[in-house]
Amino acid sequence: MQQLDLSHFNAFYSHLIERSPNTPVVLGHKMGCKDENVKLITLAGLASELADMQTVIIVGSSNTKILELDDRLQVYTPRKHD
Repeated sequence: MQQLDLSHFNAFYSHLIERSPNTPVVLGHKMGCKDENVKLITLAGLASELADMQTVIIVGSSNTKILELDDRLQVYTPRKHD
């Protein structure tokens, strides 16, 4: 897997360092393909070797929660803002 160097995304990175290290992050690799893979990590665990050009990175908001439903971890972000 070719690695994505996150240091090239200065605006992306500077925005992330303001977030809690416990912010949920979803990594979707090769989505829609036979060998797709979805990982749920936290912002503290985000590293360049986890993503390449075939990876979708979704960073949760300050309201995003990780829920365990039916023995599976799921990510939920409410649409209502305080």
